[in-house]
Amino acid sequence: MGTMTRIMSGVRVVWPALLAIPLLASCYLPDRFQSEIRVNPDGSYGITYAGVLTWIPLFMDTNWARLPKHIQETKPKKTAQELKADNKKFFDDLKRDNYFSVVEPMGNGAYNVRYKREGRIVDSEQVTFVRRNAALITLSVNKKRVMTIQSKAMSQDAKKQLASLGLQMRGLFRVVTQAKVIKHNAQQVKSFQGYNVYDWNLTLASPTPKIVLQLR
Repeated sequence: MGTMTRIMSGVRVVWPALLAIPLLASCYLPDRFQSEIRVNPDGSYGITYAGVLTWIPLFMDTNWARLPKHIQETKPKKTAQELKADNKKFFDDLKRDNYFSVVEPMGNGAYNVRYKREGRIVDSEQVTFVRRNAALITLSVNKKRVMTIQSKAMSQDAKKQLASLGLQMRGLFRVVTQAKVIKHNAQQVKSFQGYNVYDWNLTLASPTPKIVLQLR
């Protein structure tokens, strides 16, 4: 992946009249990314992500002056020292996760990251990226050895709010597997060296990616 483009600081914010802040209160936004999940029939997996992650609450705090007055009244402006502390706290939190090999601050609550995780998922288990309480990607297996891989679903209201903030989501989400696929909504399917490759080119307007596999 090429050099990450910085998120512009001069963001034009046009908020909907009935903005529901809780929709974005604990939300990561991926952008300019390539993400790949490899799954073998025995349940062994690999997850990689290279791109930008933006923590939306930190983005809003950084751009507080551009929020409408009725939102500012319910969201006190943070001092420069508080913003610095919040940035450090978020940076340190990502760095504590050993699956991240790169965490580079970009400003505006955005970080250029590289992530790699490998393992084997067992029955009734769930694996998430980034966090269980703020998951962008979830892998789960039931007792019948059926694995479901899906990305975070966002409501239309949340998508409109993100767009109104001047934020975007652009990237490739890929699943590579030799396991039997029960169903999927991939935009493109191809074969490569005995593996089936399922691709989604994602934007905020895209449907939520989902694929269901039968493991051994």
